[in-house]
Amino acid sequence: MRKIHTIIICLLAWGLSTQAQENKNIATLMAQLPAQDFHQLDVTMAKVATWGEEDLIALAHLLKPMNTGENAVVEYALSGLSAYVGVPGRDDLRKRVALAYAKSLQKSTDKDAQSFILSQLQGIAQDDVVAYVAPFLSDNQLADPASRVLVAVGGDLAKKILREALSDAKQHNLIFIVQALGYLKDNKAVKAIMPYVNNKNENVRKATYFALAAIADPQSKDVLTKIADESNYRFDTSHAFGAYLNYIKNLSKKDQKLAEQLASDLMRKTDSHEMQARIAALTLVVDLQGEKSLPLLETAFNGPNKTYRIAALRLATSYMNAHHVDFWVKLLKNSQSELQIEMLKVMATTDMPAALPAIKELMNSSDIDVKEAAIRAAGRLGGEALLSDFLAILKKGEAKEIAAVKHALLTMRSKKVNMALQEALPTLPWASKATVLSVLKSVEEKESAQVYAVKEFDAEAEKKDGFHVLFDGTDMDQWQGNTRDYTIEYGEMVINPSKGSGGNLYTKEEFSDFTFRFEFKLSPGANNGLGIRTPLTGNAAYEGIEIQIIDNDAEKYKYLKPYQYHGSLYGIMAAKKGFLNPVGMWNYQEVQVKGDHIKVILNGNVILDGSIADAKANGTLDSKEHPGLFRTSGHIAFLGHGDQVYFRNMRVKRL
Repeated sequence: MRKIHTIIICLLAWGLSTQAQENKNIATLMAQLPAQDFHQLDVTMAKVATWGEEDLIALAHLLKPMNTGENAVVEYALSGLSAYVGVPGRDDLRKRVALAYAKSLQKSTDKDAQSFILSQLQGIAQDDVVAYVAPFLSDNQLADPASRVLVAVGGDLAKKILREALSDAKQHNLIFIVQALGYLKDNKAVKAIMPYVNNKNENVRKATYFALAAIADPQSKDVLTKIADESNYRFDTSHAFGAYLNYIKNLSKKDQKLAEQLASDLMRKTDSHEMQARIAALTLVVDLQGEKSLPLLETAFNGPNKTYRIAALRLATSYMNAHHVDFWVKLLKNSQSELQIEMLKVMATTDMPAALPAIKELMNSSDIDVKEAAIRAAGRLGGEALLSDFLAILKKGEAKEIAAVKHALLTMRSKKVNMALQEALPTLPWASKATVLSVLKSVEEKESAQVYAVKEFDAEAEKKDGFHVLFDGTDMDQWQGNTRDYTIEYGEMVINPSKGSGGNLYTKEEFSDFTFRFEFKLSPGANNGLGIRTPLTGNAAYEGIEIQIIDNDAEKYKYLKPYQYHGSLYGIMAAKKGFLNPVGMWNYQEVQVKGDHIKVILNGNVILDGSIADAKANGTLDSKEHPGLFRTSGHIAFLGHGDQVYFRNMRVKRL
């Protein structure tokens, strides 16, 4: 590190010697960068933030044309400074730095440098710099970043300047100005924007559709309805139909009655059109009408098109709860087999014990696939109360039924179940005996693995190897953040979200390269995350790196992307699937982080082993910005997503 540090200083001395020598503040700053850690960066930026305006402008003027490749450290300094003054409570510092950045724009002639300064203003600008940014709305290269600054500032002044820029804007710049007015939802701009729906430039038309849909003024109704009609209600490159759907959805916040009328008209118009548009229209109506749309959905369940029926069911699952049990029981009894199967899959993930009698009836269905789905759902909802029913199936059932019973039994871990299975074993046919023995063996192996994990944690050898206990079941002294919802119960850390996502829990210390070992137990459909190298603010999945902790076998997660499976680096790298223990059983996990290399071991199986270097260089799997990839240190964190999860035996070793 010291060698690299020396090289950077030498390069700076060679490329910036004259300016640096003339300004002692800048020379001192450059000698301190890059900072050794984030604490040191904070200390350094606290000093820079108090500089006078001339020094701050001089720092910005160190930026050179992009093709020189000499801006890395200067951009690092400016980004660090912007982040520092952007923290709430530092408004005086923010104002000083933002004004210096804005004035540097006028003195600079390099487009790349100006573009970078504008990008920094996006995070710290307010009304006091709007006048300095306005002239760049007419610049072909800078209209985009300039309009983004004004969107970030918001407010009446920013809207007024964007409206004034419309009349003289060139085609290229017009795109960004119109989009900006859409983002700001400026009702006063609607009349000025509306004529651009007929502009000869396709991208201007798209920007206009977006802006009118985002603003959602009732006076745009006829114009947007017309372009949707002309698109034949198809999703295409014009974006017209998609914009119309967004318009109706946004309009509902201003005029619910008109929005529902347009949505109902759309349902009628798309009746004979392609199914994708029909489903989109149905989705819109359900979003607007809520549970009042259940009769409409019931009609859709009985429609002739399978894709449409399944889509309607997925929309209705938001209302699959105790308040609507009668509706679902009736529907379950009267639906076709394919819909019954889909309903049973979703019911298995809900809390509707009152539906259990109807589900049990379908365990005797003449359709073997319905039987299988009913057994699985009954096992989830009824648990041990279904034990006698399952034993009866083991004695006389078909292969698919027996396989479903096995799945149910694996979620019912108790002495009562084990004893009942052992007692029934001699009376079962050979195929079922093998199933029961497999269940008993699986339970025994999991229990043994858990005992081994606890013993391994207590072993003196691990302590001598450098592992430090982060949670031993007695206190939360080494953690900060949401200690309200993350609590201790019977020696285990439990997240019991009271509201919202449950928030995040962070270690008090930061870690760079380390091995982290812990155990966790999921509730049905649970979702959490393990943050590594995370900051205390921002979205940890992007500002840091999030390793998924999730019951990815739950029905509601059937459409997850591979990079969202348990153990995956969220949005970045996919883990192998299939190594989680059944819900309600403990899992043992180890995470190794060294430089760009990350390895995840789950229950003794390596499910992820790779480098983030490729993602840093070539982009991520989800095609989103993940600045956390470039962090070299941060907190270990548990990232709540509103579900109950248990943790224990946490220890870490610095590498």
